Amino acid sequence: MEWHLIAIGAGIGYLTNYLALKMLFLPRQPIKVGRITIQGLFPKKWPTMIGKTLEGIQEVLPWYTKMPLIRQKIGHDIRQNLEEYDASKLEKTVYSEGLGEIRIIEGLGALIGLLVGLVATLF
Repeated sequence: MEWHLIAIGAGIGYLTNYLALKMLFLPRQPIKVGRITIQGLFPKKWPTMIGKTLEGIQEVLPWYTKMPLIRQKIGHDIRQNLEEYDASKLEKTVYSEGLGEIRIIEGLGALIGLLVGLVATLF
């Protein structure tokens, strides 16, 4: 059996999941590569996510939409706080609070890669 194929498969699976998780947050600033622009999902979609958060608040708090002055004040404060919240803080929070889950995702990538490498050696 060619064990190096199994090890390579596991390494590729782990690395793929590791990079996919990192690309949720990085790069923070857009990078142009020819015609393609690369930017992390959260930094790129942050303004849209702020709007969706405010829409969600309106759905959860029905009285919120019936009181224009309160809606304007609360909405402004929430939007301002979200706009000032740096996406890098979100990354730190996710990695500190969800480190166990992140390691599981990376490990599953390695396991799937290992199985692919095993199947490749058998057939």
